[in-house]
Amino acid sequence: MRTRRRGLLVAGVAALALPLLLSPAAPAKPSATTINVTLTEKSIKLSKKSVPAANNARDTVTFKVKNAGKLKQDFKIGNKITPLLAPGKTASLKVLFAKAGKFPYQSTVTGKTKKVLKGTFTVTANTAVGKAVYDLAGCGTCHVFKAAGSVGTVGPNLDQSKFAVSQIVNIVTKGKGTMPAQSGILSSKQIQDVANYVYSNRKP
Repeated sequence: MRTRRRGLLVAGVAALALPLLLSPAAPAKPSATTINVTLTEKSIKLSKKSVPAANNARDTVTFKVKNAGKLKQDFKIGNKITPLLAPGKTASLKVLFAKAGKFPYQSTVTGKTKKVLKGTFTVTANTAVGKAVYDLAGCGTCHVFKAAGSVGTVGPNLDQSKFAVSQIVNIVTKGKGTMPAQSGILSSKQIQDVANYVYSNRKP
């Protein structure tokens, strides 16, 4: 009887996940971010040094760069660079960060100390979309997960998970134990999103 109940629960989870394919979610509103960059001969100062990865192509980050020094400077991040700015001049760079990671930035002009001024900009995993997938797919029916407020007891407690993101992706894709494979039910992006969400929000 217990095995049969588990089977019904698993089937229910798959049924809840199916609407994700049949009824695509409404496109996310643009969440463009503006970051002020101040250049001098001694430093590069950013008003913000971390953002979540983009949800879609409209989630650009705009770097508003101002040369507050006395010598010409520029600002480069990734493969984008401003023109050489005279003192007091400004320029803008629009950059789309599609994936999490560390992105170096610098001025290609040697500063007052005769060293290249540089730093690191951090892009974190965007878990908001993963939360939506977790809820719509009914993952909470089977799992305990504090971040989602779910208290299911059929599957493992996700707060105690020690798996890497790639391992979570593999389990969700291929299934494990009483959990059915979600390949063909969830898209590869949805699986990646929910894996990022679980990995980034679990509590030891």
